[in-house]
Amino acid sequence: MKNTIITASEEKMHETFDNQYLNTTTPLDAVLLLKHFYQGNILKKETQDFLWKILIETQTGRNKLKAGLPQKESIILGHKTGSSFRKDAKEGEEFGLKAAENDIRIVVTPTKSYAIAIFIKNSTESNDVNNALIAELSKMIFEFIN
Repeated sequence: MKNTIITASEEKMHETFDNQYLNTTTPLDAVLLLKHFYQGNILKKETQDFLWKILIETQTGRNKLKAGLPQKESIILGHKTGSSFRKDAKEGEEFGLKAAENDIRIVVTPTKSYAIAIFIKNSTESNDVNNALIAELSKMIFEFIN
């Protein structure tokens, strides 16, 4: 994970809009983290099992990556969403600048597993449009892999 920088606390990031950019990562680094987590290379088993349960039970972001996947009981999903503040819209814009709309996920099917991370940065689209884009990309990737 060569492109991940964490310098600000959650509290610090809430102080100003621009502070959201102090902590950064890339989709590749996020996928590598998920891969190492899923393979059991990072945490003690008890801690990993606890975190996996939290990721599977996460209720946020059902309209993001999950929305692009078949709704089958045989598909296990563990994920973490992310969403930033939005600046007020400038004249001529319908929506203000949104720093980030993200979802990262481990997808486990009966025959395959994979990690996926989709990050949308600096969007002036609505939340619905951003989330629909994430869902559509998720669907395309699932269909390609399977």
